[in-house]
Amino acid sequence: MYLITILPLSHNPQTDELSYFSKIPYETGAFVIAPLGKQKLTGLVLKSTSLLEEKQSIKDAPFEMRKLPEQKPISILKTIDVYQKMAGYHLVSLNYILRHTLPYEYLSQETNAHAIPSNKKTSVEVLQTKESERITQYKSLVRSAFSQQQSVIIIVPTVHQTSFWHDALKKGIESVAMKITSEQTQKVRDESLKTIQQSAHPLLIITTPYYFPVLLQKKHILILEHESSSYYRDHISKLHMNDITIALAQRTSERVIMGDTLLSTEALYLEQKRIYQQYLQLQWPEKEITTRVVPRPKDRDYELFSKELHSFLEKAIQSKKKIILYGVRNGLATLTKCQTCQATLSCDSCTTPLVLVTRPEGRVFRCSTCHTTYPATKPCQQCGSGYLLPFGAGTETIETEIQN
Repeated sequence: MYLITILPLSHNPQTDELSYFSKIPYETGAFVIAPLGKQKLTGLVLKSTSLLEEKQSIKDAPFEMRKLPEQKPISILKTIDVYQKMAGYHLVSLNYILRHTLPYEYLSQETNAHAIPSNKKTSVEVLQTKESERITQYKSLVRSAFSQQQSVIIIVPTVHQTSFWHDALKKGIESVAMKITSEQTQKVRDESLKTIQQSAHPLLIITTPYYFPVLLQKKHILILEHESSSYYRDHISKLHMNDITIALAQRTSERVIMGDTLLSTEALYLEQKRIYQQYLQLQWPEKEITTRVVPRPKDRDYELFSKELHSFLEKAIQSKKKIILYGVRNGLATLTKCQTCQATLSCDSCTTPLVLVTRPEGRVFRCSTCHTTYPATKPCQQCGSGYLLPFGAGTETIETEIQN
């Protein structure tokens, strides 16, 4: 007999571990179905130990343990140590990390992940050059990988970019090029995953980082394309999908390549320290961009557009030049803070900061991650106060200012 310790996959990030008796041991990282009261839940096996080793702790337990029904695991998380390290790095629970980074499909596919060596750590290569050159390099890399029976997975931050890169790279290999996105139906994604599992030919797969964990069955090269704030899964814990994607890729990929027109400061720093390697010599943008910060005079009333910006826009319009105005976030205000406890108003489901937006029925708060909406009268979830104040100017506010 064995004592099985299970972590329930729950929306409560502080969910305690559960213990069960079992006739057979289960591999650490196995997903199983466990009884809890009259319900059943999906749980992650953290460890299996002999009852003889845990005899005293069982006697001292203040509760009676139930038996875990004998079963075949739904799937096995071979890289559980990566998620445990990420949980420690971000100071959050393992349950929290899994809930934010493991897609539903991971719990519905058969256990067929290839063996992952525990001591493997693939180095990261960086490619900084213009987009057209990266497309050329990626096409060459795909041909080389296919000749060595390796698939190529390209991770991009948004669904829109999956279509762009799929169209840019699929010529001549349409039958083995595919994309997996959240905009596809569950049926389409399931069929794509089935094709990936059964295909004997290497594939080109373009997807967002959320679906990377379900693609680890095949021998592959990973390309992480384009830095973006879209990689953030949670703005409170600063859980960045790049971190976990690179950590997983270094354990599972044959090569890891980060590409962009201008790499992040962190990536450039790691390249300078020789922690990351150059794929090609770094190329810098040819055209110099002049950036000028115009301070607001303290004795002037607040204006969204300063007089200097008004003058610049008028000159640009008269010269028939194109203008792009960037806003930090959509909506009327970038975030809303409670004036009683200073907490940021966030989504009850995924903790993303809420954005105040305009809808036909009036103003509402909207989550940019899970798209849940809340009435504008929503109180602070920390202290219950209704004394809330929006900060910043979203794209709707900027658009209104332009129209006026």
